[in-house]
Amino acid sequence: MEKTIFPPLLKIRIMADDIEKSKKKASSSLTESYIIPGQKEKIESLEKKISFLEIEKRSLEENKNQLEKEKKEYQEKIENLSQVLDLQKEKSFLEEQQLNLQEKLIKKKNELNFLSIQEKKYQEEENEIKNQYILPLEKKVSVLKAKRSEIEKKERGAKEFFEKERYEKERQEVEEEIKKIEIEIFDLLQKIEEIKNRKEMMSKEKDKFLKEKEELETQLSAVLKRKEGILLMSEKEKILKELSDAKEEKETEKKLKELESLLKEISTKLAQTTLQENEIERQLSEVEGKEKEIPIEEKKELMLKKWELTQKRQEIEKIRWAQEKEKYNKEKEVKELKDKFLKTKIEKRKKEERLKEIEILLQDPQRTKPFLEEKQFLSQKEVEEKITSINNQLKEIEANLAEKEKEISLLKTELEKEKGKREEVVEIPVPPSSFLQKIKKNQGEFFEEQKEKVVTETEVPSFKKSPEKKKRDWDQVLSIISRIILVLLIVAVIIFVVLKTK
Repeated sequence: MEKTIFPPLLKIRIMADDIEKSKKKASSSLTESYIIPGQKEKIESLEKKISFLEIEKRSLEENKNQLEKEKKEYQEKIENLSQVLDLQKEKSFLEEQQLNLQEKLIKKKNELNFLSIQEKKYQEEENEIKNQYILPLEKKVSVLKAKRSEIEKKERGAKEFFEKERYEKERQEVEEEIKKIEIEIFDLLQKIEEIKNRKEMMSKEKDKFLKEKEELETQLSAVLKRKEGILLMSEKEKILKELSDAKEEKETEKKLKELESLLKEISTKLAQTTLQENEIERQLSEVEGKEKEIPIEEKKELMLKKWELTQKRQEIEKIRWAQEKEKYNKEKEVKELKDKFLKTKIEKRKKEERLKEIEILLQDPQRTKPFLEEKQFLSQKEVEEKITSINNQLKEIEANLAEKEKEISLLKTELEKEKGKREEVVEIPVPPSSFLQKIKKNQGEFFEEQKEKVVTETEVPSFKKSPEKKKRDWDQVLSIISRIILVLLIVAVIIFVVLKTK
């Protein structure tokens, strides 16, 4: 019996009835297709990779949009701060501060003058007490003490009781008077002490006011210096603008070059005209010389030529005069322009020298340091640093986005190639009709045998894994590993972006 060999890879059973029915189907049904082992998993893996990359890309784009929004907010903040810290506004603020400080300084000076007057008054009072009261009393005490010494001597020299008693009484009277005067002196000294205490208090207050005055003067000096600095900066900006512009200087230089070129042309023309004039003069001299030599009858022709040359000379003289006039005017114009150009150069040099002076003056930090709240300036600096940081982050994100887009593009190309691969096709040859009839007739006899044969040939389980199955298993393992790595990468990128934004 003739046996049909079926492709073992298809693992299908084919019956005679099925083959007969297959003849009635379209020619396309005579072939059967199948997907290459591992192709489906590979396509799925590629699609998942693309999906993950697109998620990462969207995340990066969201971060980028958020950063751009923050950058815009910071830029607006910078603009607001720059408006707040405008030099003109600062100048107005400084003028107000200057007026306030000057008023306070005048008050302090008046207070100090008042304290000085009071101090002087107390000193005069102290001197008056000393000179008019204490010194006379001290003299009186010294006189009384001398008198007491004399009385004591007399008392010691007295022999009679009554005489001694009299001297003792006199001495006691003198001592009482001395005590009285000393008490008076003591009161005056107490008064002087009070005056001294008041003077000391006043001196302390005066020192305090002097310190306050010095502080006010320092503040005023700082205000004036900063105000001067603002004016210098404005002047510097103006000078730089004028120097960078230099439009008038360029125009003058250009016009001067044009005029000098034109003057050269006029001078050349004038020289040519002078040569022509000299030539005519020479010809006239020749004619006049000949005129003297030849007889009168032949002079007619020479006279005609002389007249023509004279006319020609007059015309050339007119041209020369016009050219000389034009040359004179142009020379005058050139001189004026040169003076103007020189003046511009001198002014430019002066401006450059002034610019150097301003640069030297602006080296003083008191002239350049902003007088308004430094917190605002510090916040401006911080905002600028944040904008720089955001710009760096945006650059990194854009680089990552470009990489992701490149990866997605490559994976999509690979996916299209995989999907574009034609499925492998195995053609099942259809047996001839005579063979089919023969199969039908003997179907009952060899059905079981054919069934066993087909099953044995096509479905016998193999304990050894085929190379294709091994490859497919290996692809699956690689696919799982690649997914795990991809997930870890995504998590790492997200953490990196979050840390960067913070």
